[in-house]
Amino acid sequence: ELLRNRSFEADSDPVDGLADYWGIIGGSSERRLCNLSGTIGRTGPCAFEFRGSATEDSRIQQRIPIASATFNAGDTLTLRGFVRAGGEPNFRLRIIVDYADGTADVGQVRVNTVSTNYVAFPDLALTLTKSNPIQIRVWVWSRSLSGRTYFDDLSLILTKPAPQGLIPMP
Repeated sequence: ELLRNRSFEADSDPVDGLADYWGIIGGSSERRLCNLSGTIGRTGPCAFEFRGSATEDSRIQQRIPIASATFNAGDTLTLRGFVRAGGEPNFRLRIIVDYADGTADVGQVRVNTVSTNYVAFPDLALTLTKSNPIQIRVWVWSRSLSGRTYFDDLSLILTKPAPQGLIPMP
């Protein structure tokens, strides 16, 4: 697991409305939202809430610590999580892997289905084309026109390819 604070529970600075390790770009009323009665989060009291509007164009982002693992060409990063989407949801979830030569691998999945309960969004799998990235980011990008949408229990898993050339034992 590469993501930190996957369910938005930890917040050492409750004044800013953001969960630890997450940043926001272009946000207006988006925030970490908690409710101790358990009606907001999927597995805990907190989730991240986006509020759609005609001018919505905001995203939350987490940078993955590169030192947390060894990344090689052929490895796969898989983003999973849950969403409860109201109104007119229009989200893009992205994995962005930047390399020293200025190139990048980018994977994206869209979420635009209304749901009254938390549902898993489609897995986003991205295979690295090079080794040793200089930066890995996960984005949840909102362009929703209306409604409140909640994300919770996000996960970013690194999978190594199976070794080649091994002969199975009889």
